[in-house]
Amino acid sequence: AQEAFRLAERRGSGTADTRSEVAFQEAFALHTASRFDEAAEALAAVYAADPRGARAGEALFWAGESAYQGGRYAQAETILSRFLAEFPDHPQTLSGRYVIAWTHFARRDYASAATAFEAFLTAYEGSTSNVPY
Repeated sequence: AQEAFRLAERRGSGTADTRSEVAFQEAFALHTASRFDEAAEALAAVYAADPRGARAGEALFWAGESAYQGGRYAQAETILSRFLAEFPDHPQTLSGRYVIAWTHFARRDYASAATAFEAFLTAYEGSTSNVPY
């Protein structure tokens, strides 16, 4: 898909939406390869390039998740708080709330962790498939 897009761009027929999708896929591949620091930066760049694009919410969520997986808890909390504020109806919202709670727990801020887990549980609907935790 990436090669097809690059060929289309060379021919002048590549679109901004396709460019954004390719950038998202490349950045997400870093996450799946456990290259979390690189993934967080690349996914944040996808969001920054088009904050209202088709993949903006997904990119912002995975940037926060990557920062969390990389042990950058304060950065993860910042990114995911922004994600929740900008995309309150996104399918990953509950997952974002859950990860924020864990960022507090990982930093041994147990009072904030308890509050965040309570907020997560209040919003949780048992059939939500995006939060299998």
